[in-house]
Amino acid sequence: MQTIKIDHVSLATNDLMATCNAFEKMNLKPEYGGVHSTGTTHMSLLGFFDGSYIEIISRVDDKIPSIWTKEILENAGPCAWAIQVDNIHFEVERIRKLGIPVIGPEYYFRKRPDGVLVEWELAFLGNGEPGTLLPFIIQDRTKRELRVRPSACFSKEYKPNKTLSALINGVAFVMLVVRNVEMTQKLFEKVFGSSDWLEDKSSFLNTNIYWKLKSPVILVSGKTNQKWLLDRIDSFGEIPCAFLFKSANLKDAIEYFDLTNQESLFNGQLTIAWFGKSKFNTNGHLGLVELTN
Repeated sequence: MQTIKIDHVSLATNDLMATCNAFEKMNLKPEYGGVHSTGTTHMSLLGFFDGSYIEIISRVDDKIPSIWTKEILENAGPCAWAIQVDNIHFEVERIRKLGIPVIGPEYYFRKRPDGVLVEWELAFLGNGEPGTLLPFIIQDRTKRELRVRPSACFSKEYKPNKTLSALINGVAFVMLVVRNVEMTQKLFEKVFGSSDWLEDKSSFLNTNIYWKLKSPVILVSGKTNQKWLLDRIDSFGEIPCAFLFKSANLKDAIEYFDLTNQESLFNGQLTIAWFGKSKFNTNGHLGLVELTN
């Protein structure tokens, strides 16, 4: 199986400042990253010690179309994900030969508030908005540590000799709501290779979920009576509905962040607890997960 290494996940908001302030109220302080080279979006980021990060993205001007226009205007929250590759041109050719539509690689950049220029290449896989179902792929042109570095908040202590990095230390899973689970499983196996899938039912999401083992991908069945999931897939199509972040100490995280709806899934391999939906000023869900294996 091709390794799926999450580079970052994107959180769409129609009010960048309000969403960043909501994170900061949780003692998770994003850092402003600047305007993208398209001139239509800007972002803040929350960088983890494992190198992954949350990109909080919004439009510079509501009158000018941008990537994820609908998702941003409707405050979708989880909207896309990206994976890191060592040779983007090789991956693009490999995936094109599979019959998957690919746009790119294309050059992008942004200038950080301190004036440092950050450069990378992107390629968008499949149809629809970039990164909503299949990830988009990214390779840095400048040093990666110029694009992302661990946010200062994760070095702060929440208890003596215990820092916030123990409570959240990286992006673990992307949960994708899909119309047809079997077809989507075949698509992911075509692009990333075959592997076993585990099935379970999330009491929080109230629908069946499917984990592609040894990967950060969990499919969420859109065949549900959950109105918010039905509305989400009707409005945006197949898209992330939740992001899960790694925790090395879920017990302390539940207390510190006031998490709810704890559940054990996939024969106890994952234990998840969820942030309240309103805490981050966006739709969709964010949660923490502790892995037992």
